[in-house]
Parts: sequence; structure tokens; C-alpha cells
Amino acid sequence: MNPASGDETPLNDPQDGKHVHPLSNRRRIHIATFTSFSSPNFVFLWLGTTLMIASHQMMFVAQGYMVYKITESATILGIVGAGGAFPMLILAPIAGTVADKFKRKNIVLICQSASVLLAAIITILILTDLIKWQYFLVTGICQGAVWAFNAPARQAWLPQIVSRDKLHNSISLISAGMSAAGIIAPAIAGIIYSFKGPGAVYMIVTCSASIAVLTTVFIRKTKYKPTNPNTSMLREMIDGCKYMLREKNVRLLFILGALFTLLWSPIQSLLPVLVVDVYQKDSTSLGVLSSMLGMGALIGNFIVASLPRKKRGLMLISLAFISGSALLGISLLQIFVIGLILLLIQGFGSGSQYPILQILVMEKVDEEYRGRAMGFIMMIWGLMPLAVFPTGIAVDIWGPTRVIAILGLGLLLSGSIIMLTQKWLRDMD
Repeated sequence: MNPASGDETPLNDPQDGKHVHPLSNRRRIHIATFTSFSSPNFVFLWLGTTLMIASHQMMFVAQGYMVYKITESATILGIVGAGGAFPMLILAPIAGTVADKFKRKNIVLICQSASVLLAAIITILILTDLIKWQYFLVTGICQGAVWAFNAPARQAWLPQIVSRDKLHNSISLISAGMSAAGIIAPAIAGIIYSFKGPGAVYMIVTCSASIAVLTTVFIRKTKYKPTNPNTSMLREMIDGCKYMLREKNVRLLFILGALFTLLWSPIQSLLPVLVVDVYQKDSTSLGVLSSMLGMGALIGNFIVASLPRKKRGLMLISLAFISGSALLGISLLQIFVIGLILLLIQGFGSGSQYPILQILVMEKVDEEYRGRAMGFIMMIWGLMPLAVFPTGIAVDIWGPTRVIAILGLGLLLSGSIIMLTQKWLRDMD
């Protein structure tokens, strides 16, 4: 197989009736799981994405623990966590249109450079003892705006880098890299925070984000014809919205993705509250808990990367049951070791949902609309921190365990309703 040509050798087992050694089958599975790494461009994109997510994961651990220690308020923690949601929700449709109208590599490079600058500003404020929780809120809003443009361009860029038959695999591998960053980076951040403080964590965040910029520079030119430059941004945006509304299956996938995200996403931001108030542990334990979420997602992503393109709609619904059951268990069994196991399961359920949703949407939209489709996906991501704000208020009123139980029951109930009423999704490959 010549990676540069884009031609793919079939990875299915021979059908000529000859005996195939079990080790040969196992080798084929391994090749199928990592096949997208045959493209150097994909390797650089994967490295840049993984490093970028690692820097964000470390930042979230340091930011969450520092804000909660400064304020001792879950509500303020929720406000800071939700800071990036509003620009994501507001700017995502515009950002998706930009991703279809301009060179996607240039958009990604500009956004990554802006992330480096924001991380460097917080690092200086911490090292000079000028930091306040309000600064985390301001930079969080700015990071949300940067991410709103970065993610759609990066995601829509992927089909230009790998062939269509590798798209399922490449999306899963990128999600696996993000999950791996979610395992390693929070644990490192928690340990460094304990021994060296938040300033050291943010210095590493800045360095990691800077390396991510360099890896993106190395990606060679890819063929892409932007939309008509003479058409206005507003017209392109309206056209994209009409397209998403017109495509029934795509529209319903967005709705389901938003619903599930609102219910499972707050657990990440509630981890500092669980660590301090329920488990009575320190920042090292916070990093370990965050890593368990990442470990579960990593396992799920590798499974998704290896699976055939069958019954993916049914798999999407089943993940709601897995996440809901895990959240309910966390609320009822308030033991740290059991919490680690349940967060692993919850990470598997929630972390596997995103690549399946993105794969199904990406495969069903036309190339010229992929940036705008990923803009809508970005709006779903924007719901994640937005869901944290009311959850933080609810935690201050009712406590973390009751709120987590409500979220778990909501996932179980919504998953049951969808399973019974949406046959088209159950049958979707």
C-alpha cells in the first residue's frame, strides 16, 4: 500500500475458503485499528491535537482546584467552568462557515497561537501573585472563542488528510489521543500542583501548546476548494443552517448529542467538589479521578476504531445507559476506590459517544458543508461548560451526590425513550 496515493488495500479476511492462522487475524485487527497512521500528515495532526488537549486538561485541573480553593464556592467554580461556553455557542455557526470559506490549516495555526498567548498570560499572573478567579473567567471566555474557530476547522480538515474509508478510523484515533491526554495530563498536573504549585503547571501548559503549533506547521498542503469567495458570510451561514435542518437524520443526531452532553458533561467540573467534600482528598486525587475518566474514554475510542461500520446508532444509545448507570453508582456509593471504577465506566460511555456522533455526521454531510456541520458539533461542546453553571448552583443547594443522581437518572430515562421510539437510529449503520 502506498500511503501517498490514497489507495487502500482491503483489510477484510480472505473469502477464498483457505485456512487463516489466528495470529494473522489478530495482526489484521491491529493493522485496522491503527491504519490511519500510515499518513504522515495524519500523524502530525494527531500529535498536534493530542498535545493541545493535554495542555487544556492540565489547565482545567489547575484552574478548577485553584478557583475552588480561593472561593470555596461551587457556584463560582461553575461560572468559571461555563465561561467558555457562551462564545462557543454564539461563534460556532460563524466559525463553521469560516472553516468552509478559508484555508483550514491557517485557521488552526492562528487559533493555536492564540491559545499559547492566553496560557502565557495566566502563567505570568500566577508567578507574580496577581492572579484572581476573575482572570480565569476572562481567559476562559477567550479560550472558548478560540476553540470555537479551532475545532470546526481541525475536524473539517481531517477528510482532506485521510481517505474516506479511513475516516471512521482516523476520527476514533484522534479521540483516543485526546483520551490518552485526559489520562496522563490531569495526573501530571495534580502531582506538579501538589509539589510545585499552579505556576509550574501553567508553564508546562504553555510549552505543550507551543509544540502543538509546531506539529501543525509540518502538515503538508492538502487539496481543498473553499466555498465561493464572492458569497457573503451571512449567506453561507444561512445556507448551512438550511442544509442541516433539511437533512433529517443529521438534525436529529445533533439533538441527541446535545441532550446526552447536557446530562453527562457536568461530572468533569464537579470532580473538585467530590474530592474535597465527599472523598476528602487532595489535588493528587483530583488528577487521578480525572485520569480515570480519560482511561475509560481511551478504551472506548480504541474499541470504536476497531469495530466495523455496523449498528453505530444502537451503540450511541447504549452509551447513554452506560454513562447513566455509572453516575447513579457514584452518587450512591461514596467510596473513593469504587468512585475510581465508576468514573472509568462513565468515561467509557461519554468518551465513546463523541467520536461515534462525529463519524455519523461527517459521513452524512457533503464536503462543502463539513465545516458548518462541525460548527454545530462545536455548539454541542459549548453545552458542556454551559451545563456546569446550573449544576454548580444545584450542588450548593442540594449537595453533589443528589445532583449526580439526577443526572444519571436523566440519562437512563432519555436513553430508554430514544431506544423505544427512534427505530431509524437503532438501525443506523
